[in-house]
Amino acid sequence: MDTHVNRVFSCSSQQSKMLTDSILNMIITDMRPVSVVEDKGFQKMVASFNAGYKLPSRAHVMKPIEQKYEVVKEKIKEVLKETNNVALTTDVWTSIARVIPRSHTLQLVVHHALKNQTISKCSAGARNIVEHFKKSELACSKLKLKQQQMETAQNMLVEDVNPMVIQKGKHHLDLKPEQWHLLDELKQALEPFVLATDFMSGEQYVTVSSLPPLERGLQKTMNSVTFDMAAVQAFHNSAIEQLNNKWEGVKNLKTDSSEPNIVLIASALDPRFRRMKFLSTEEMLNVQRINTDTCSGGQG
Repeated sequence: MDTHVNRVFSCSSQQSKMLTDSILNMIITDMRPVSVVEDKGFQKMVASFNAGYKLPSRAHVMKPIEQKYEVVKEKIKEVLKETNNVALTTDVWTSIARVIPRSHTLQLVVHHALKNQTISKCSAGARNIVEHFKKSELACSKLKLKQQQMETAQNMLVEDVNPMVIQKGKHHLDLKPEQWHLLDELKQALEPFVLATDFMSGEQYVTVSSLPPLERGLQKTMNSVTFDMAAVQAFHNSAIEQLNNKWEGVKNLKTDSSEPNIVLIASALDPRFRRMKFLSTEEMLNVQRINTDTCSGGQG
């Protein structure tokens, strides 16, 4: 009885060909490596479908795949022979020589501006407080309890630690009142950069065309505020200077038909910014002229 139940039924040549073709199509469709036929898990899975089927070797699989490739290639050739025009589009490359990663540049602006002795000392103290709560389960539990009592979001620990929730007996970790005030102002000064970086990190919308209005928005926001703390105001001034220097290409509104500012061109073609309110009337007309010349093949 056991022999009858455990007997492995043979796989007919027709079934074997059907299974082999299915495996080939899976490899081609999903662009899987040919070596998948050597994977133990894959072999066990196929054996569960038909224990009598002998899985082809890696070398055996390559030949029919190459044959299928040649068949498809010839079909494409025939189609192209009957086609007058072909448009090729790709979104898998970026010219780093022409488009600088602006979100990374924003980080460089902030890091350079933060090189202030007063801010560095204050940040180090705040970092020690955060590390204290991360390393001490007891302190962290008391912090969560205090946050519940004060109706404060628990994830605020990442960005802020209120002096009222410092563990009793650990006051050497606390910051001075003026340092808390400095951190509060510094957080306000950093907010525009946080929002800009989050926006530039988006994946569901075009970002390169957003650079000119984003740069203008940053400048407008930063130039409209001042801070009481000298260290924060120094950071603020340094950040503005660094932004002007590192985003020179975005701010450069001199447009030449032979070497146009592709960021401005992209912004002008984006329906969201087609009115180009971030440019003067003369600059806007200049960009529109270049777009018109480009579309007409450079014939003015």
